[in-house]
Amino acid sequence: MKKKFLFLLASCILLPCLFLGAASYYKKHLARPYLTVIGFADMRDGIGRQSVDVITALRGLSSIHFYQTRRPRMENIPSHVECVMRKSFHKMGKVVLYEDIFYAFSHNFFEKHFDLQRKDEVRLAYCMVESSLAPERWVHNLNRYFDAVVVPDPFLVNVFKNSGVTLPIFVVPLGLNLKSFLEKPLKTACHTPFIFANFSTCILRKNHETLIEAFYEAFQDRSDVRLWINSKYTEDNLFQVLQEKVSALGVHNIILTNNSYNSKEYLENFEKIDCYVSLSKAEGFSIQPREAMALGIPCILSDNTGQSTICQSGLVKALPCPLEEPAYYEIYRDVFGVRYCVEPHTAAKALQEVYHHYPSYLASSQKARLWASCYDCEHLGALYTSLVRPKRIVLGCANTLENNTLTTTSLRLYEKYKAIL
Repeated sequence: MKKKFLFLLASCILLPCLFLGAASYYKKHLARPYLTVIGFADMRDGIGRQSVDVITALRGLSSIHFYQTRRPRMENIPSHVECVMRKSFHKMGKVVLYEDIFYAFSHNFFEKHFDLQRKDEVRLAYCMVESSLAPERWVHNLNRYFDAVVVPDPFLVNVFKNSGVTLPIFVVPLGLNLKSFLEKPLKTACHTPFIFANFSTCILRKNHETLIEAFYEAFQDRSDVRLWINSKYTEDNLFQVLQEKVSALGVHNIILTNNSYNSKEYLENFEKIDCYVSLSKAEGFSIQPREAMALGIPCILSDNTGQSTICQSGLVKALPCPLEEPAYYEIYRDVFGVRYCVEPHTAAKALQEVYHHYPSYLASSQKARLWASCYDCEHLGALYTSLVRPKRIVLGCANTLENNTLTTTSLRLYEKYKAIL
């Protein structure tokens, strides 16, 4: 009797444990999530925010796996994304969304983790470049390992086509976490002294030297107006070059800092400025002008590549870019296509224009906020869902996403979606 009792007791304890263990093993080693996002999390960096924001946009999807390509920086990561990061799967999802750049060794990762023979796995690459052509290794990796390309701005469709990409290309704007910006009061007046600012990384493409030259031409060393440039990191000692340039000018109204801020401090920095200026030679999307617009802050932007979409809104001061130069990519130490430059004198006149007619530019603050709010990740959730889990698939004459419907020109992509939905 005692043995029976002990046997039953052991069964009651061990069987549930075995069941839970088997369930845990299945979930970790055999289960397949619906979506795998491949990227990394770092809220200080534009590309590091991509994966976080796409997971936020798709938070209604029940089965998401986040495969991290780099060590994450956990500061300011939303709690719901942390929960996704803690989930572990050994298998790629039915839909794979790649959110990182292509390295020299990326093909090794794809060969190891992608089964190119699977007909029930849709592999999407979210890509952007900052020039008129994409690097050759990107084109090779895309055509060999992916089923479709997703880009954040319409100009990139022709860039990738002209570079040799033969896959269908969809346009899906980068989803931004603008909640804290949109909750702040709209800007209603300027500071004293008046502050122009740029908060982008210190690389040649961002064109800080032209901004400094234009500001000096416009205002010399006036004490009632300042230029503040903050860059969280720099390439090729460029920040030191800028410091030497400012020192040579002998002015005290150009402030250079190289600080990394948390999300609260980052937002507070925007609240300290009066006009955001980006004279970038090329942008894949352009995040910070949209953040400034969400606060109602007037912007001066170079009208090229990804920033042209913002300029077309009519809510910023747009500057023509008649000059071209070779597009040098620091990470590859090579040139791919061209980039587009503003003339310093044109930029100087624009700085003076906004400074002297500030109330008229500030009058568009409400419209600017409304326009920028369309890029909030919550607002774009339906579009992202149409990309990864559409309710309807159509084989047609274009590659579009609309009303929960994905239309594609690719028979292979059409059949793959049909297999997983």
